[in-house]
Amino acid sequence: MEPPATRPNFVFIMTDTQATNVLGCYGHPELRTPRIDGLAAGGITFDRAYTTSPLCTPARAALFTGRYPQNCGAWVNGLPLGTSFPHMGQRFRDLGYNTAYTGKWHLDGHDYFGSGRCPDGWDDQYWYDGRRYRDSLSQEELRLWRGGMRTYEALKERDVQAAGAGGTVSRIGQSRLWKKHRAA
Repeated sequence: MEPPATRPNFVFIMTDTQATNVLGCYGHPELRTPRIDGLAAGGITFDRAYTTSPLCTPARAALFTGRYPQNCGAWVNGLPLGTSFPHMGQRFRDLGYNTAYTGKWHLDGHDYFGSGRCPDGWDDQYWYDGRRYRDSLSQEELRLWRGGMRTYEALKERDVQAAGAGGTVSRIGQSRLWKKHRAA
């Protein structure tokens, strides 16, 4: 095994229901996605990619295991990934990598937010699925999140502003949540 300093690092970013026609790095003339564009410039992008399924769980199961979803247990939404099929986290961990995951997991057979339990292969300290995110919100943040903050006035009232072309929304300053996880 190569020493850690000479091995490449991997950051796998999967956005949900986002096509290439809304990313600057794929040539959109007006939408600005500087962070994704920067990562793309220094990494690998793909000109052709196909999904094994139009459904979330089966598509994720295929990406994370390298198998067709019907062959690894999660062939429809709401079904967990089969336990006898190693996924990306386990494979990277077994090669000596530190593994972290943040976002929607959708491979535990639980509801939309997941169970909050870190599956084998991922470092529990850096496991942050939808359930852990939701559980970290204050009652006020939950109320705002459920309320949708759907108007300009609501965003302005909470110190959120539109920034740049394309109406990108960003928070002014750092949120409590960002500070909490940035320190880790």
